[in-house]
Amino acid sequence: MSDVKAIAFYLPQFHPIPENDLWWGKGFTEWTNVSKAAPLFSGHTQPHLPGELGFYDLRVPEVRAQQAALARKHGIHGFCYYYYWFNGKRLLERPLDEMVKSGQPDFPFCICWANENWTRRWDGAEHEILMKQEHSRESDERFITDALPILKDRRYIRVDDAPLLIVYRADILPDAKATTDTWRAAAAAAGIPRLHLCAVQSFGLGDPRPLGFDSACEFPPHSIPAREITAEVKELDPKFTGKIYDYRDVVRSALRKPAVDYLRFRGVMTAWDNSARRGLGGHVYHHASPREYELWLRAVVAESAVRPPEQRIVFINAWNEWAEGTHLEPDVRNGYAYLEATASALAGHTGWREVLRASREQVDAPASVLRQYLRDLEFALEGYERSVQYLQSAAGVVERIAQETQLAVFTDRVPARLKRGAELTGQLYFDRVKGGPIRDGCTLRRSERVSVEGWAFAPGLSPEGDTHAYFVLRSRADRSRSYFAPLLHRHGRDDVARHHAKIDPSSTLRSGFSGLLWFEQVPAGEYDLGVVHASASRVVAAFAPDWITLK
Repeated sequence: MSDVKAIAFYLPQFHPIPENDLWWGKGFTEWTNVSKAAPLFSGHTQPHLPGELGFYDLRVPEVRAQQAALARKHGIHGFCYYYYWFNGKRLLERPLDEMVKSGQPDFPFCICWANENWTRRWDGAEHEILMKQEHSRESDERFITDALPILKDRRYIRVDDAPLLIVYRADILPDAKATTDTWRAAAAAAGIPRLHLCAVQSFGLGDPRPLGFDSACEFPPHSIPAREITAEVKELDPKFTGKIYDYRDVVRSALRKPAVDYLRFRGVMTAWDNSARRGLGGHVYHHASPREYELWLRAVVAESAVRPPEQRIVFINAWNEWAEGTHLEPDVRNGYAYLEATASALAGHTGWREVLRASREQVDAPASVLRQYLRDLEFALEGYERSVQYLQSAAGVVERIAQETQLAVFTDRVPARLKRGAELTGQLYFDRVKGGPIRDGCTLRRSERVSVEGWAFAPGLSPEGDTHAYFVLRSRADRSRSYFAPLLHRHGRDDVARHHAKIDPSSTLRSGFSGLLWFEQVPAGEYDLGVVHASASRVVAAFAPDWITLK
């Protein structure tokens, strides 16, 4: 068994509470949505119905004990409980509080503060706030004071002996550095010398260090591009307004993500299908399977295994997100397949070693070992076949390397679509350039690879389909001189879509971007930095208000 620790996100929602009775109806739990889900197209797996554990109630201690036993048996190290805390008011707290108070089950755990507003997203009315989240210095202090007893629990998961505290939306903390400083000081005063603060990479978050966090953790499907296949599925409900993506493409994209210079815990998801919550407006990742999931998990386990021991952690989305279609708990259709895939991925290629040992000793290997050997060989060949297909599809070596690393190389070659004039009606914002904002100009070396994160869109142009996007450098000394690089990596930014609610949602759908810029082929000087979108009929550009200087 690998010493990589797999932590599964855990939803403590499956029990009635007064607030849900008021908002959704008497006795509401997630099972209400799960049980009424229906297929929306040919081959769509709905509803997801629970297997061995049934439609459980998390107020029952025996249920929590069964969950921990199943998880432990299949190699899961611990659970990460969502922690719903709103200025001192907690929701869905009973399973966690009873587990902490009773000491049972004796199973490692940590918490993730779900620090967003609680809205009616489940039925599509996102703008109706049910529980407002307010961030202030006083609430920062109160939050950590309330959480400290949990962090001191002997079962609490630690990184290098520091309690692991995860925040779902670090990006919406008004002054994240002040918040994290407050938490560390309060913990030290309470006898916890250090905290390990981890930011979930949701809604485009990249390097967590400027926000005062020690690490980040991936949270698929956030920030991982995938091919949309809505138009390809058969017998789709004509009223469907959501999106359907290819799960297999998510796996390919995730495995091509480049290394980063900060501590990033890799993450996987078993599947994704929130149509149980959102109905005809849901997002579905089709073609998910235990096999594809295991390929993904095997890869991130192998990557994590080379880190220092205290950093060998991967996250799984999720243990029991039934209404979002991502769960390790056994169901009627797949049984224990996802749990068994998890155990296999965490164990590594044991079948290979056993067959080699049996061959050396000239004894017959058990049938179970041979089956595992053949299964591992199948995985290896499948991975090789995918690699060959990917290399064959690349236009050239330079483009392939650039795409794998999300590296945008600026050249003076003007893309054919951009040879006509551009409208300056686009929207653009750089959240970070080289880890920080652009303020009063920014000086960069032409030889270095510069990380960028932000968002950009062109009103009236969808980022999907036949629209291409490029970074552009425009010389401030000679406006006729421009340099271009492909904008390769796009992802959803719900915050942008909400802020620009009056814009056609198709324009802002995948407005987020991140990647590396390389200016080696650009002469030194001052430049405006922008993003341009081009369709077959229009070109729309936008430039940042501050300039950059290349040296």
